[in-house]
Amino acid sequence: MCTDVSLKGIDGLVLILLCSAYLFPVSSQAALFSGQVTALTIYSKDSRQHRGTTELGRLRLEFGHQKGPLSLKLVYDHEWLWGAAVRDPIFPVLSEAPDPTWLELSDTIDQTAALFWRHNLYRGWIRYEQDNIRFTAGRQRLAWGSGRIWNPTDRFNPVQPTALEPDQKTGVDALAMNWFYSDVGSLAGVLAPGKSRRGLARKTALRWQDTVGEFDLSILGARVGQEDALGLDLTGNLGQATIRFESLFSDGGGLTGYSQWIAGVDATWYPVMLPNGLYLAAELFYNDDPTVSSNALSLLNQSSDRLQSHTNYQLGFLAGYDLTPLWRLEALTIFDLEHPSWFVAPSLKWSWMENIDLTFSSRLFGGQSIGEFASQSAVYLVNIEAYL
Repeated sequence: MCTDVSLKGIDGLVLILLCSAYLFPVSSQAALFSGQVTALTIYSKDSRQHRGTTELGRLRLEFGHQKGPLSLKLVYDHEWLWGAAVRDPIFPVLSEAPDPTWLELSDTIDQTAALFWRHNLYRGWIRYEQDNIRFTAGRQRLAWGSGRIWNPTDRFNPVQPTALEPDQKTGVDALAMNWFYSDVGSLAGVLAPGKSRRGLARKTALRWQDTVGEFDLSILGARVGQEDALGLDLTGNLGQATIRFESLFSDGGGLTGYSQWIAGVDATWYPVMLPNGLYLAAELFYNDDPTVSSNALSLLNQSSDRLQSHTNYQLGFLAGYDLTPLWRLEALTIFDLEHPSWFVAPSLKWSWMENIDLTFSSRLFGGQSIGEFASQSAVYLVNIEAYL
């Protein structure tokens, strides 16, 4: 039995692997192994306003297995950080901050004045799927909402659009159930336990999704700690474009209630000068309970269980174009509409080889000193990703 065991660091990882080996013998042809190597170079200012270069290395090993109605996914990371960020005086405090997860499946292997090395179970779940019912237990990705820049209905692990690695979403330790009652309709329920000493609230949510007429509609109800929340997500076609509306209403956990919503439109435009099609999106974000924003320089990309902003209104634009089959240019721009300031994140991605991508990008900030973005410093990045 793989129950009633305290999981922490390498002990927890070993236990997960032993249970997996028992349930899914690796001799089966259904086993799949893959991996990814990331080398991210970051040039930015530290807490003392000194500029320097930080190197982030990540080795990600992935194991997938299926045996009848049961399937398994394990994604295991080793991360190395060295350079300016590790020498920053505040780094020892930041490195001690616990991951916002229930299972303690990460641990520091070595930490010196020049190096920080840790390992972590990024994903680890077991799934049972039969007919139109699916149960998933373990560390999994739960990404709700259709917004292209913000997702207020994602109460499990929303990522700020200024994050250095917005695609690296912290996994959720949860039990999830999905009932697919039709080709387009489903009902999902999630139970994610909390742990106060890790700053993690207990979360339960129920989400219905279906197509009504010309629109895809989702309605969710959630309990996050002491807070009750109701969410709505609506997408539909308007000519050649797609319109999106996503909203969340909360009672604030006994305090002042608040609401967040986005309204957006996106489409691919095919002018004569741009035959590959220019993708354009515009999105307005409203938050009537501004709080402290996430720090764009955070290397760990940790986020709270709700989107945060200093101001009520922000307007974002997203554009993307394939210069050639191997080169793609993208840009994200966000404006603070109350205290004029701006954030721009251009990127150029090159598919250098069949299994290697090279991305050049930056995070640029400016505007009034009291604005959402003006107090942050520019960040320049070079990212190499190799797929094994």
